[in-house]
Amino acid sequence: MPTMQIFFTISLLFVATLTPIQAVYDQVINNGTGTPGGTRFDNEIGITWSAHTLKHASRFKWRIFQQQHLSDREVSGLRDGFVADQLNGKMKESYSDDYFVQILGKSVDDLWMNYKAKYNTT
Repeated sequence: MPTMQIFFTISLLFVATLTPIQAVYDQVINNGTGTPGGTRFDNEIGITWSAHTLKHASRFKWRIFQQQHLSDREVSGLRDGFVADQLNGKMKESYSDDYFVQILGKSVDDLWMNYKAKYNTT
């Protein structure tokens, strides 16, 4: 279970670099309350620590991509609601590079090449 959460977080961070970002509001919820995994989460990790880690991971990502200001993060031309409405729904159970083709009509490689071309990166 934690491996899927880590994968989802990394995927979301990657996708966030491709979509327009105005503001990010993070919320940590234990949807497994009352289950063995939910109890373990409460006892060993907790919501406070998870929110703290998510906040600092986000800051780290923006430093790595040298995108300290909101104006550095806006990439237009992709579909509205791509992450929140569409990609998250598909990734609840699994991940596939084909999700990008299904939603945007472009492969991950094409999106990455477009991003690099737009921002003149190698």
